[in-house]
Amino acid sequence: MKRLNATQISEVIKGAQTGASLSQLSTKFGLRKTTIYYHVRGYCRKMGKFDGSRLSEWEKGYLVGVFVGDGCFNFRQKYYSYMTKLTLNAKSEQPIVDLLITILRKANTKPWITINENRFEVRVSSKGFCSFLKGYAGYGSEKGKLRKRLFLREGHAENFLFGVLAGLIDSDGCVAFDRKKYLRAMISTKSKVLATTMLQLVNILEIHATVHRSSGFTVRISAPFLKTNAQNIRSLKLKQKFNWGSHQVGMVGP
Repeated sequence: MKRLNATQISEVIKGAQTGASLSQLSTKFGLRKTTIYYHVRGYCRKMGKFDGSRLSEWEKGYLVGVFVGDGCFNFRQKYYSYMTKLTLNAKSEQPIVDLLITILRKANTKPWITINENRFEVRVSSKGFCSFLKGYAGYGSEKGKLRKRLFLREGHAENFLFGVLAGLIDSDGCVAFDRKKYLRAMISTKSKVLATTMLQLVNILEIHATVHRSSGFTVRISAPFLKTNAQNIRSLKLKQKFNWGSHQVGMVGP
């Protein structure tokens, strides 16, 4: 076995902690996989087999909503690496991270967290999870730029759609007073197509919302509709700010 100095070992371990596979590390450092594994066996991230059948419709929708709000794919098919990253604010969104970890573990994946400046990055290495998300979300070209898409189809369970809305609010949204001092949930996006789809989503759920344009597009839902539907939406941001809706991390309902 080729011996590595302390600096090389540190670099190999750091690579493993950020999600690099044995194949990637082997290629980068010019070492056999067995040598790499000897040094990173306690840090390796094995690909989890996503099992969506273990999740409720709300939980599935929540994962989709968070991904559309603040997620991205990182595919390296040559190395059989299928990474999904969900990014959240490290200062205020710890409970949301906890909930995500709970749901992802319930689905038999092995998520882990890295901290990048003021952001939590929840990472999942799972081809099945990527395939699941691609059934509901993706990317499309809009004015020469790739923008997120949410795919709404007939037959989605109502709880699934409420979960999507909760995920959107908890990831890319906020609950606050607008300039006119009206309380609203606001979900912002740069994509006109996504804003239109989000408006369709809330209309299906019979929740009134409007779309406003500034530097991007903002979907606004007023307080009466939020409060009436809080038990179904179950957004943690609603729960944290106004105690609307029942939710406990680790006790996710149907």
